[in-house]
Amino acid sequence: MPDLSCKADVVIEGLAKAEDLPWVIATVYSRLRQRENTLPDGTVFTPPWLASEVVKRLLPGLTVVDLGAGSGMLTLAAARMGFQVVAIEEDTELATILDALARIMKLRRRIELRIGDALSYTRRSEGQIMANPPYTRHHSIPMERKRALARLVRKFEVPLPLTTGHYGYFMAYAWSNEWSKREVLLLPTNWLEAHYGQALRRLLLDRGYEISLLENGNHGPIFDHALTRVCLVTTQPRLSSRNGFARKTPVRILRAPNAGVSEDEFSEQTLSLRMKQRLSARDEDGLKTDHILADIFRVKRGIATGDNGFFVLSKTSTGNLGLLRAELVRILRRLSADPRSKDIAYLWVPKKKPSAASLRRISEGEQLEVNRRYLCSHRKPWWHIAVPSPPAHFLSYMGRGKPQIVENRNGLLNLNNIHGLYLREGVAIDLSRRVANWLGSTQGTAALLNHARHYYGGMWKLEPGDVERLKLHPSLFRQRRNDISS
Repeated sequence: MPDLSCKADVVIEGLAKAEDLPWVIATVYSRLRQRENTLPDGTVFTPPWLASEVVKRLLPGLTVVDLGAGSGMLTLAAARMGFQVVAIEEDTELATILDALARIMKLRRRIELRIGDALSYTRRSEGQIMANPPYTRHHSIPMERKRALARLVRKFEVPLPLTTGHYGYFMAYAWSNEWSKREVLLLPTNWLEAHYGQALRRLLLDRGYEISLLENGNHGPIFDHALTRVCLVTTQPRLSSRNGFARKTPVRILRAPNAGVSEDEFSEQTLSLRMKQRLSARDEDGLKTDHILADIFRVKRGIATGDNGFFVLSKTSTGNLGLLRAELVRILRRLSADPRSKDIAYLWVPKKKPSAASLRRISEGEQLEVNRRYLCSHRKPWWHIAVPSPPAHFLSYMGRGKPQIVENRNGLLNLNNIHGLYLREGVAIDLSRRVANWLGSTQGTAALLNHARHYYGGMWKLEPGDVERLKLHPSLFRQRRNDISS
């Protein structure tokens, strides 16, 4: 009878030598747990080339703490390079996978595996941190957990709002611990631009740092389930003498192996420049002005119906339904430089005492369970939509090309895929048009994109608060001194 144990040993020896073993196991395992819907929210697996880039940035001879180690892509890469690693993982199944891989690869003696909350870890001796934390946005974090995380970062005197993603708390922990002499973190880029990232940016600027914006060559996401740009952030105490970069604050592009050079109009190099400007707290083009866009316009989201397919109707549909003109408002559903009939629809807005045709429409909506949709279920009655006044101008909400700003010459309303610019009281019409025209210029477009949030595939998004903080060019105010009432 053949000796099966010897054959098993040969198989294990072969597996241990395979460079991509952890990645193959992690990929298969993640697919299985995704099918079961049991994978911890926000979990992403680090590809081998990126794990290698993380390890390259570690300080030699210093123990590494892997916060949220998962299946061990970073831990195993570091241990393979001779580092002693403390791997902390809360999910017991992922920790079991890490343990098994470490044994197969004969790296277990270099790894101290702990099962528990990574952000509760304390250490007395010097060390360094690496992490690819959960890419969980704040909407997915239970309120009880949010409050616990907020209490944790208060110990570090970091004022993070409850809109912070899970990874933000990992950043606050890593950049506030005195025992850590270097930190290498894989992060989404949202914190570089979002309001909640202000406290994190201040923490970063107190340290020596280097940021590499990751690009895989086709504008796709680096991680399958993290639809955002990713950056590799290396930091250390500014006064550290260890292989430092304390005098430099570079933002670079790091391309995946075999990645081609992008020909995107808004290239990675442009994004890199915007990140440098944001981190150095310099206004676009070094403008010195007391005026921001909020002085001229209030930027508001468009109307959210809860079900556009039900509430937004074509002219033909309104006729077929017999709806009264008094219960219909013209609304822009797509933004273009010259809105045509195909871009304009009718918003159904029943009166307090609906017409017979509207009563039939309401009954139809309840049969279709439109009244159970999230926004509809929070309105009383569910079919009542508050109608604002028409904005002076429309502004793109998101896109891949150049943001559009269009004057609202026809008194249209707008859906929530388009922003409305509302003129502030006391602002002259001539000034508002000069500002709008400037926003549509090359310089204004660059300013808008500098305030946008950027995602994979060249996608950008303009949030109202971010746009309102945009500084206006001083030349807009030199023509007339009385355009804004004092």
